[in-house]
Amino acid sequence: MRNKTYAKDGYFYQLLRQEDWQMALDRSYFGKYENELLESIQHLTDEEDPIIVKYKVSL
Repeated sequence: MRNKTYAKDGYFYQLLRQEDWQMALDRSYFGKYENELLESIQHLTDEEDPIIVKYKVSL
């Protein structure tokens, strides 16, 4: 993904703009979490609004 990312306190945040989440869907980037992405997209009031993805980072 070619967008802005940020990490803090063991979490990784990724900003997905419309073209990013569309590419993620086309490539099945989120695998078993794809339905959660689709649900988030349905709640957007404007398709151009970004989605922020929050990951827990663990080793």
